[in-house]
Amino acid sequence: MGDMGDTFGAMRQDSQRRRIKNLDSSTKLLIEKGIKFESKNNGIHLIVEDFDFYPSTGLFKNRKTGKKGRGVFSLIKQIQKCKSCNGRGYGYGYSEYGIATIRVACPQCDGEGITRTKK
Repeated sequence: MGDMGDTFGAMRQDSQRRRIKNLDSSTKLLIEKGIKFESKNNGIHLIVEDFDFYPSTGLFKNRKTGKKGRGVFSLIKQIQKCKSCNGRGYGYGYSEYGIATIRVACPQCDGEGITRTKK
């Protein structure tokens, strides 16, 4: 094989090693965080709540909305996002006279945007 063939062969091997490492570390991180998932295709495809997650590449897709993202940390942030306020940390309410809408801190996440686990 020529020099170019050797170079691309080495790049392919490096890419395969990186994907295997990503698969292992992403899956371990989900387990450490206590996030439940269903493993498909020998761990290549994970179903995490409403998301399809491919840990080797970091790609995830919301099954309901079709939105895509990348990275296990972004996935964890999406999962922990408060369902009540959609991660904004606030909602809208009415003034005492019912005339104007005002921003109020979300009662479920205390305005943080991330659902807190009860201890």
